[in-house]
Amino acid sequence: MSKSIDTLLWTFLGRKSCLLLAEECGSVTLWVFLSLIFRSVVLLLKLELFIPSGFYLAFPLLIQYLSKYLPFLRERFPLLTVRLAEAVMGRLLPKELLIVIPAHFLGSLLGIALFKVVFPLDILFPSSMVLTPMSHTVRTLGGVILQVLAVFLYTSSVIILPELIEVNRLNPKLLSILISPIMFLRCNGFWCHFNPCIIYALWYINKAPGDYSPFSYSIIGSQIAGSLFAGLFCNIFFPDNPTCWLRREVRFKS
Repeated sequence: MSKSIDTLLWTFLGRKSCLLLAEECGSVTLWVFLSLIFRSVVLLLKLELFIPSGFYLAFPLLIQYLSKYLPFLRERFPLLTVRLAEAVMGRLLPKELLIVIPAHFLGSLLGIALFKVVFPLDILFPSSMVLTPMSHTVRTLGGVILQVLAVFLYTSSVIILPELIEVNRLNPKLLSILISPIMFLRCNGFWCHFNPCIIYALWYINKAPGDYSPFSYSIIGSQIAGSLFAGLFCNIFFPDNPTCWLRREVRFKS
């Protein structure tokens, strides 16, 4: 009973698993915190109708820029969709995936909590618009297919394109230019989303009923399905091979 929580976790999970949990959770927490800052700027400037949510929740250029100052962001992409695709490709062991998944959801909640502490919403944002659940309702089969396709294209791109860009010695920021059109895809009149964890976290803190249920296929299921398809696609057509790939992980040079 005298052991601390961190000691118990270290003993139960092991050193490597504890480090993975801390790094994944920390990177997601920081990314969600910064994403909410970007979202607040968009809302304050009343540009939410013109700027897709992907530009402040999943835009590679922002991650490339931050990786200059935060080395651990060079080692992993702070989105669960990409990490799931990597698991399908064999880059994550099953036991590692069991750590990564809860770490991303926990990191999203911690990122929101940090944002609420640093930026008192009752003063800066009386309506707390920054932390409202994002409108994302898929009511048709076509809408589900479009959301799955958007996540598939996005996830495949951030896995494949960085390697091809590096092999051909092109500017790494070309990735963001090539991936930008995907951000403008709309599903039932709303922007497609690429970060299921923050969608869940915003729902959870608001306890929004109905369409925002985290168990709804329209919010979580379609994004996870798209990432799994992307992993299968990359594993079949772009498998890891030392003769053609330079790195095992998805990393972004800035």
